[in-house]
Amino acid sequence: MAIDFHHLHPGHDDEVARLKARIAELEEERRWRKFSEEKPPKYTWCLVSGKSQMGNYIVIRDFFEEDDWAENPSLDDDALDIEYWTPLPSAPKEGK
Repeated sequence: MAIDFHHLHPGHDDEVARLKARIAELEEERRWRKFSEEKPPKYTWCLVSGKSQMGNYIVIRDFFEEDDWAENPSLDDDALDIEYWTPLPSAPKEGK
């Protein structure tokens, strides 16, 4: 996602740099990671994407370690091939 900062006054360069850094930080937090290249931290709830015999899917799974995900009784875990993951966002703060 590109954002045009050209309309800001040149005196706002520090603010523009701060905003660009924050945007990059947020994009990095939310990017999809290839599971074969990067594993989630232990005991992390993730949104995962992959394939099964039924087709493509996106589900929430709890990662334990190595290639071990929490079993989901509503899915045939043996048929799931997780390809990508991203961490779930934090819960909303009270009153916001």
